Amino acid sequence: MTPWEAYQAKQKHEKKAASRPLPLPHLSQTRASRRRRNLAVILTPLTVLLLVAIYFMTPLARVGDLSVRGESTLPAQSVIDASKLGSSQMIIDLLMHRDRVATRVKKTLPQVKTLSVSVKGFNQVTLQVHEYAPLGYVQKNGEYHVLLASGVVLKSATQTPKSTYPIFTGFTRKEAFEGAKTSQVFPKPCVKRFLK
Repeated sequence: MTPWEAYQAKQKHEKKAASRPLPLPHLSQTRASRRRRNLAVILTPLTVLLLVAIYFMTPLARVGDLSVRGESTLPAQSVIDASKLGSSQMIIDLLMHRDRVATRVKKTLPQVKTLSVSVKGFNQVTLQVHEYAPLGYVQKNGEYHVLLASGVVLKSATQTPKSTYPIFTGFTRKEAFEGAKTSQVFPKPCVKRFLK
């Protein structure tokens, strides 16, 4: 072999050696772990977004069962109607605006002292109501209007009052309220005897 051919063969052999990867320790394992980590970084947020989107498409994201607790003189349906909650209301929106629901109910129903909204499970909503105690009745035009512990006289009237509450006839709202507060101090038998 001529020196020129020997040189060309040597160059060819060096090119083949350079084109082969260098034997680095654990290179394939390092690449695989980086690939898994990158895949986890990409797939985790996408999976979370997919689950959130699926949740909002299901009925679990909306109000399902609606119950009222704590009412004594108010019908539960009137509290539900005043809250304006229904099956189209989103649970997330309800949780963010609980105060609006409470304000809406208090504005519509003056008997409501406090209202709290709670969600159990995914879509079971409970309205916990605390009412103002009725102190008596104010008689106007032959109808009996309930006088509440807040001093408010209800616009709705009844023809037959309950016998457990005093009836105030010919008093202003303020006078009837003061009289009702005073009558609460006395024992019930004394109030009945006094008012008869």
